[in-house]
Amino acid sequence: THTHTPHSADHSNMATFSSSRIWTTARRTITIVGVPLIPVVYWQYWSQNDRKEHQEKIRENQANRVPNVQTVDDLLMEHVLPGDVILFDRRSQHCQTALAALACLINRKFLTSADDENNLD
Repeated sequence: THTHTPHSADHSNMATFSSSRIWTTARRTITIVGVPLIPVVYWQYWSQNDRKEHQEKIRENQANRVPNVQTVDDLLMEHVLPGDVILFDRRSQHCQTALAALACLINRKFLTSADDENNLD
């Protein structure tokens, strides 16, 4: 006598093996890609909230502005000439993305002299 196993059992085992393999690959992908993104996403969320709070403070200050008192914006409009280069000291921890923060740090390093670095803090 010759015994023959049904084909459906073979397909069932292959489907289970394939499903567990997909699940393992998905978990590894989430671990490799997702976990490192957690601090980046948190940073971006925190910086956006910080920017919103700052803009609300600016709106409040503009509403409560004293007439005939010059702001930094007014001074820049009056004294900056075409061709002038203006360097802003941005706080890198408040940049929206990690790449922007890195660019701020690099610009600070290469665009300021050693004497100016002490005055930036």
